[in-house]
Amino acid sequence: MKNSTENNAVQLPHPFADFFLKPNSLRQQRIRTFVLITVLVLGGLSLLTQHRWVLTTDFEKDFLAVYVLAQTLAHGYDISIPVNDLARKYEINLNKPAFVHPSPHPPTMGFLLMPLALFGYRTAKVVWFLVELTSLFYSIYLFSIIKRKPLSWKWTLGITLALQTWHPVILELSNGQVHGFLLLCLAGTWYAMDRNRPVLAGVLLGLGLLIKQLAWPVGLVFLARKDYRALGAAAVTVLAGYGTVALWIGYTPVYFYLTQTLPAVSALYQNHPLNLSLWTIGNRLFQGTPGADFAGHKIALIPLLTAPAAGRLVTVAIPLLLLLVFWRSMGRMKDSDILLSLAVCLSIVLNPFSWPHYYVLALLPLAQAVHLFAMNHFPKRETNWFLVIAFFLIPTPFDWKNLAFLLSGMRYDPGHVMVIHALPSLVILIPAFAVMGLAVFLIRVGCRNTSRDNEAK
Repeated sequence: MKNSTENNAVQLPHPFADFFLKPNSLRQQRIRTFVLITVLVLGGLSLLTQHRWVLTTDFEKDFLAVYVLAQTLAHGYDISIPVNDLARKYEINLNKPAFVHPSPHPPTMGFLLMPLALFGYRTAKVVWFLVELTSLFYSIYLFSIIKRKPLSWKWTLGITLALQTWHPVILELSNGQVHGFLLLCLAGTWYAMDRNRPVLAGVLLGLGLLIKQLAWPVGLVFLARKDYRALGAAAVTVLAGYGTVALWIGYTPVYFYLTQTLPAVSALYQNHPLNLSLWTIGNRLFQGTPGADFAGHKIALIPLLTAPAAGRLVTVAIPLLLLLVFWRSMGRMKDSDILLSLAVCLSIVLNPFSWPHYYVLALLPLAQAVHLFAMNHFPKRETNWFLVIAFFLIPTPFDWKNLAFLLSGMRYDPGHVMVIHALPSLVILIPAFAVMGLAVFLIRVGCRNTSRDNEAK
């Protein structure tokens, strides 16, 4: 009787539900039209702001590493040379050093993006900006057609433009990053899984891994579900990509990247205050960091207790614990859509370094959550939980940094190192905790749906 009462309480619709569930009423049509016009205007203004980056030559943006890698693969040069030196080889004059290390991106990315080498740096920026924007548009459209409720092009465009006001998307586009394209690969993987096309799902995941190794937890979903066709297709795609690059530039540069460059760059940035990965908790609490640049400010993290061994233990224990919970959840749930969303959540927070623009990938589990709400008529309690999670994803890392500095009881002194203590520094990781909160919500809903299916049988 108690369970029945709780289930009925969950089914109470949220006050916002009519906006989605009764779109044909005159009142809701007017509201939707107003919302659409508002997001088009605000998103358009934000997009014009993005053009300030596209129409100016800023060689310190992340796109420099992407462009130089594409040029290096196109000309067959050594990918282990620092980005600054390669930029000069291509007559890109840097006002000051941008990247003193080799490109951290996999050589397979440079191979796939070699067409950018046909253009000058400024033109290539515009081309890639349009590719990223288009990828975001089609990702949103794929999210809608997966559940066979496609959005109109107006709403797809409106949502795409509205996202231009979200900090991860702003950083993604203004820095010329690749996660918009990676999001499209994951959206395609989700679509292929839903349409029971495992080989296509594996190939699209493999393509995403060739762009960036970020989404590897999705492979665990294929393994747990014994979908060996999808897993095999992903593995063959990755091996074929690295094999082709090895034939193109030689085996030694690829081996050097995997064994030297990747670990060295990971170690360089792992303790950075802006790193939102859960791998950083151990270092924040027990080791701290020296003064590091954070958007023009020097920030030092003071440990709670200087204990390097404890820091290393916590650093390893948290990811292993999350992987264990994820693996057990895969055994308890049958919904592959929810499992994919969980894998994407892990992809964001379990990478050794996770920058704010990585959170563009959170659009996939967020879309999955909205689908679940719509299926259950937007239950009030769970919808409120979702809104709280979404709220914590809105502020920028710089807002959380300022709050952490305030909680440390320090006084801002321009030109000096900003000191943040260990526990307040965890505030900077609130976006990562929000993503894990979203994962907990998905696990709860997935287990509940599985229990209902078992009871129905």
